[in-house]
Amino acid sequence: MKEDVVALKFSDFIPPVIVKAARRSAGVIQAIYTRCRFKVTRDDYNAEQYWRERHVRHGYNSLRGVGNACLGEDENHAWYTSARLIFEGVLNDLALGPGIRAMELGYGTGFYTRILYERGVRDCLALDIVDQHLPYVKKDMPEYYFQKCDIGSEAVDHPGCQLIYMIDVSQHIVNDDKLRFCLLHNVGQNLAPGGVFIVTDELKNQRYSFYEKSRTMDFYKKILGYETAYEPVQFRDKYLFAFRKGGKD
Repeated sequence: MKEDVVALKFSDFIPPVIVKAARRSAGVIQAIYTRCRFKVTRDDYNAEQYWRERHVRHGYNSLRGVGNACLGEDENHAWYTSARLIFEGVLNDLALGPGIRAMELGYGTGFYTRILYERGVRDCLALDIVDQHLPYVKKDMPEYYFQKCDIGSEAVDHPGCQLIYMIDVSQHIVNDDKLRFCLLHNVGQNLAPGGVFIVTDELKNQRYSFYEKSRTMDFYKKILGYETAYEPVQFRDKYLFAFRKGGKD
């Protein structure tokens, strides 16, 4: 009678305490590598390089590049399908129809850009810190203007917008001064009186990682000085809310 043969791995001969220490060391090395590669500091990182590499890794047709990279494509698709319904519901509730002038801060793969396009909006400027997806989104939406721009340090001129939106973007501007710059210059100077600014956040004053930081509603209100147009509604893993600029267009 033959005895069962048990396949042994090299790690079976190593004491568990050494295995744990090796894994811990690997994690530390990976963290050091990440901090160096993306020039991570206490209050900033190289966002352009980080997002360029992430988009290249996942490709244009994947939602993992802009969504949750830890989830599969199907889970991300389900999340974004629910997000689309909420975003469109808010646009309907705020009476933002086809004739508006719009600007998107951080278009990514163009998921939310397409929602406006499919709703008949034809006057839109879409900005992003990287431009790998530019040939694809421009082909799909030829009437739109797409521009590579670091919205945390570069001001754009697109005045008279009835809608400016910033979906799943503000948390990736981890430097408060850069987000303040974006709100004052790229939102404040381009939003028309009576116009609406839609934004998402987890609404906590907390930094989760080198490329994610949440703020509270008061952070936005103090900088913009706008009234709340739409109270926070659950939006995937965060909240979507909106402000309206005072005055009449």
